Amino acid sequence: MVFFILIVVLVVALYLRRVASGQLRKPLIFGWAVNGSGRRITIEKILAGKCPWCGGKMRYYNKPTEWIDHIEPSGRRRREVTERVPALECKRNPEHWVEVDPAESQEV
Repeated sequence: MVFFILIVVLVVALYLRRVASGQLRKPLIFGWAVNGSGRRITIEKILAGKCPWCGGKMRYYNKPTEWIDHIEPSGRRRREVTERVPALECKRNPEHWVEVDPAESQEV
């Protein structure tokens, strides 16, 4: 039983490390997400509604906005993302997206 608990703790720690090192946003449950922005783990509440243009579902993540394409000597292409912004993007049409101000506070 103790071994199983240690394995679960190790998996959770590796997951959180990956989120922090990649500066990702990963959804949990009931509108909550783990945010690795600034290589720090925070929990945030996400209230993503419907797309104002087509009515599709929106997803909240760090959208790459600028990148550099590298071509290696072997011919393999590699893309290095240089800038990401928090954004709400429509799942039906990726051209429908809105940048989210991370400093904005909502009062309920």
